[in-house]
Amino acid sequence: MEKRTLDSPSGGDTLKKQKVEHTKDGQFSEKLQSVLNAVIEGDLAPALGVSQGDRIMVQWFLEDEEEKDDDKSDSTSKEKEVWWGCTIMGASDKKHKLSSDENGETDFSIKVYKVRYDALEPHYPKETDSSICFMNERNLLDIEHDGLMLWRREGHGQEQDVENKNSEESDSATATATAHPQILAAIQKFEKDHDVGNLRRALLDSRTLDDDIIPVPDGETRESAEQLVNTILANVLSTHFPRLRLLPATTQYSMADKVASVKNMLVEKITNCLDTKKILDTEAVNEIVKEVLQTL
Repeated sequence: MEKRTLDSPSGGDTLKKQKVEHTKDGQFSEKLQSVLNAVIEGDLAPALGVSQGDRIMVQWFLEDEEEKDDDKSDSTSKEKEVWWGCTIMGASDKKHKLSSDENGETDFSIKVYKVRYDALEPHYPKETDSSICFMNERNLLDIEHDGLMLWRREGHGQEQDVENKNSEESDSATATATAHPQILAAIQKFEKDHDVGNLRRALLDSRTLDDDIIPVPDGETRESAEQLVNTILANVLSTHFPRLRLLPATTQYSMADKVASVKNMLVEKITNCLDTKKILDTEAVNEIVKEVLQTL
């Protein structure tokens, strides 16, 4: 019997391909979860790529003790910009309901994270715990101090980079921070009214098959599969896109990846079904869609 190795043309390529596909499926599942967290749980952290144990820096303006000592006669306190390092301790079991000032007139509850700030002399000689909510890739809301602040990953970017941002960019970031929760609130309400599983069922409910059975001409199985999948996804996207288009850029990119991945998976499975049976019935479509969703 021929001994096959991973480099053997007869077996190696298949093994490597399976490994690559498995890796892609894993990444797909992670990206999908980040979107579900953002949409249903009001949790942007997974989409932003931050998690428990990560280090971030938060921009604060603290009283300048040196200036205060130099000019004791000046009753006006002066503030100094400080990038304060902290560790993400993890998500709490609480959500913060954004006020009208934070989020316009739209009700929205966002996931609360616990952070532990480093000791910072002379203001905070000991480590300090606080509660925050991630708003987007640049802003977070510090619940304890009721303020919208800039944040960045520790070691990513320099303080000077932020100082050089013009006022137009700052205003844009603030506007974006309030716009994201508004659109998330609409999605959150939609999911609450229709239950969490509605988004998945939309794939099944949006089929537009004129007949229970679709005959497929020889040699056109893949084209027929792509046409059907395009119809299904078009219906789903047309329903949900208005509520998703204002999500943070990172989440939008993830969503685009997911749509492409779902499309490819559905096309492959439907093509295989058509090649085997030469027809496609609604029962087969149901089973294929369910099978794809179970891998997410």
